[in-house]
Amino acid sequence: MNLSLITGIFFICIKINATQICAQSYIEKDIKSFGAKGNGKTNDHKSFQKAAAYFNSRGGNGKLIISPGTYIVGKQIFTGGKANQHAYKGEDVLHFVNIKNFQVQGTSKSVLKYADSFKFGAFDPATGKPHEHGNNSFVIHTYAAFVGNCINLENCNNISVKDLILDGNNKSLVLGGFYGDVGRQLLHNGIFIKNSNNIIVNKLNVHHFGLDGIYVFNILNKQKDNITLSNSRFEYNARQGLSWTGGNSLFVINCKFNHTGKGKFASPPSAGVDIEAEMGSIRNGVFENYLAAEYSILLPPRSA
Repeated sequence: MNLSLITGIFFICIKINATQICAQSYIEKDIKSFGAKGNGKTNDHKSFQKAAAYFNSRGGNGKLIISPGTYIVGKQIFTGGKANQHAYKGEDVLHFVNIKNFQVQGTSKSVLKYADSFKFGAFDPATGKPHEHGNNSFVIHTYAAFVGNCINLENCNNISVKDLILDGNNKSLVLGGFYGDVGRQLLHNGIFIKNSNNIIVNKLNVHHFGLDGIYVFNILNKQKDNITLSNSRFEYNARQGLSWTGGNSLFVINCKFNHTGKGKFASPPSAGVDIEAEMGSIRNGVFENYLAAEYSILLPPRSA
């Protein structure tokens, strides 16, 4: 074989191997390396979205450090109901999809706070003004105004979120009419977990969201989800501190779910903990040393 051809193949192999190693290597990034200020004034939403996109592109395997500061977040677009869209469309702050072996690590002084005056509820898609329809149940989606989730984990594995304060700032929301089956059932959760496993949430203070502090939305599998909430507070959220609507294996240790619905507004059932088997059966929930002023459990009837 030609010597130059052999040499070329050799260097190609080296390049391919180096690329694979790079893609799998562990990396740590501070949120400020993505342009965040954390000064309590500048809206840092784009920086958090850049960070999520970066770690999504590499499949996780790293750590996002949220250094001390108050990071103003949240973005909402008025669409006017065009192209069959929602009237006001919110965007998630950190939306992680299909990643593994990843950490979000803050400090006791790391705060993500939503900006003022986002719309929430039913709004006229043409004028953008609150739509007071006079009904408890209303589900015309072009009238919906939602804010989005702060941290969204979708199809993720081996993730930890630690030492953060998430402030939904629901007292500043501009409320529209009721939306959903009752109250305002629209996305504005502190943490949203969907079909993810081996999740640790530790030392968080998640408060004043328009829907839930944390929402676990897993489809039941034979494999255990192994989701652990520990040493955390989920308080003053409008609908629930914790909603668990599906999955297998949730551990809650030393957590508080208090003062639900005691902010600017409330949406039923306004429970500290709400367990509803919407995605199928719910199994293996363990609650130790937790405090919830009220709880609600709704399970489907047994088949004959």
